[in-house]
Amino acid sequence: MNIAQKLTGLCDRFAVCMLKRPQSSHDGLSILSLRALALIHLRETPLTMKQLASQLSVHLPNATLIVDKLEAESYVRRQHDDQDKRVVHVYLTEKSQKFLQAHRDQHLGLMTDALDTLSPAEQQAVLHFFEQCV
Repeated sequence: MNIAQKLTGLCDRFAVCMLKRPQSSHDGLSILSLRALALIHLRETPLTMKQLASQLSVHLPNATLIVDKLEAESYVRRQHDDQDKRVVHVYLTEKSQKFLQAHRDQHLGLMTDALDTLSPAEQQAVLHFFEQCV
């Protein structure tokens, strides 16, 4: 097994570990719903339903179901484009912004705990690696 395979496996295990932590609250949202919120949050401009489906790697009807649930729980709102009424943009609500900040704070705590087990040089190596990846 090469280093890339080992690292991929470790990243997968780390992600699962982050999701299993008891202090990690997902408010009953599915992983796809969490990803959808994160994708909308990370964009500087609103995502259209078509863009969201593409970035989630799902078909548009599946993205619609995800957004339906998020909208029903007041995490997002939809708005038709002013110039082309067929285009629907998805926006975060105040509720989702607060939820995402709390979720990020939890992950920050978990990451801090994990990094505290490393030496300063190892921490810098991890940081350097991820800076090169993105």
